[in-house]
Amino acid sequence: MSSGSDRSAYGSDASDRSSKRSDSPDEPTGDTRQPVDTASKHSFEGSIVTFQDGSRWKITKPLSQRAYQQNDAPFEARQVFTCVCIDDPNNAHSETDKREAVMKIKYQVTGNYARYKDLVEEYEERAAEAQDTEKAAKNLETVRSLLHTATHPVYFTNESAAMEISALKYFKRMNCPYTPHLLGYTLGLVTEDTDDQGLGMVGGLILYILMTKVPGRQLRVRDFFRLPPSEREELRRALKEALIRLWRRIEPQDSALRNLLWDSEARKCYIVDFEDYRQVRCRNPESEWEDRHYRYWDVDESCHTKYGIEDVNQGQNPETNVPDVKEVHLT
Repeated sequence: MSSGSDRSAYGSDASDRSSKRSDSPDEPTGDTRQPVDTASKHSFEGSIVTFQDGSRWKITKPLSQRAYQQNDAPFEARQVFTCVCIDDPNNAHSETDKREAVMKIKYQVTGNYARYKDLVEEYEERAAEAQDTEKAAKNLETVRSLLHTATHPVYFTNESAAMEISALKYFKRMNCPYTPHLLGYTLGLVTEDTDDQGLGMVGGLILYILMTKVPGRQLRVRDFFRLPPSEREELRRALKEALIRLWRRIEPQDSALRNLLWDSEARKCYIVDFEDYRQVRCRNPESEWEDRHYRYWDVDESCHTKYGIEDVNQGQNPETNVPDVKEVHLT
């Protein structure tokens, strides 16, 4: 697959170590903050969030544990919740979506900024000894900006958030049947009560991403190998179908079972979490398929050995779910 925009790893130059903002029109920019009615001091549960279309959504229950990213500035926490629409004055949403949707919340937190201080000291020394003073000054400015981002409130979203919003917009526009669709997003500000661990960067940004709720359940690797072999094979076929559809424009990079939802009734696989992907252009994605992709998503039959998990159905016939008859060679 040819890549439309590859994401490069950090290089040795200071300019490669910064978190770059996308210039995509799909990235949230400007002041789009809306009021948030906080019903609980230590939790988003029960809070009411107003989006740009005027709709108001009440956060009901968490779908994930809160996760912290405290290595790369701007540091953030994120958590996913279900929510219900309590007011839609402009009839912007369908009745199905209003009954239950998903809200991903990301907000700035404090983190370990020691390495950024070290970088500043390193590049100050380099600047003092440099022959190319213009480049040295630029590098020093970059690492000082990184340190400031790590230690002060910022008013821009990081790259992963902008990428996910862009992907969800695309899926909505294309009516993709294998992913959530964007319903809206809005911004707020971190307060002292935002994070009950006291890690919130007061005055920093909160991003609320509202999306459709897709059916199915999340499987751990252990859960996957508790499924009958025939159902595991059906899940693999469904995953292949979903990925081939996505690969026309988007290739997920965070490929893992945790980012799949399996709808056992419809025998359909949904892919979620698009914070990390490559933009691609593939006219015939089916020709790109190789079964090794199953390993990347932890659904290959070899993965139970990789993770040291017992296949409870090992030795059973996938069609009849009864023990196999082993061939005996007579001598």
